[in-house]
Amino acid sequence: MKRNINVLMGAFLAISMLVLFSSCTQPGWIVLDKEQQFMYSNFIVELTVKVQRNELSAADIEEELEENNVYLKVFKFRIVDTKAGTNVPKGSTLAYVQKRFLPAKLK
Repeated sequence: MKRNINVLMGAFLAISMLVLFSSCTQPGWIVLDKEQQFMYSNFIVELTVKVQRNELSAADIEEELEENNVYLKVFKFRIVDTKAGTNVPKGSTLAYVQKRFLPAKLK
């Protein structure tokens, strides 16, 4: 009986940890409303089109993010580069760009 309780508690602990870590996302990550999603998607698609033709330098990315984040203040979020300081390679896919540039709460 005691062994069954230990196994049950271990399973409960494992499930709790799984739920905890799967529900936690990157700090600052937010769920976007329709307007925010439109703005974020527009940025991602435009950036993907640019990197399909040419590699973007870290300086170009930083400049573009600063410009876009000024406009995004109205929508109460910003876009964060998770790999700041590195170039975006030519031919990067939409999935790569979406993973690299995430929406976040304003500070």
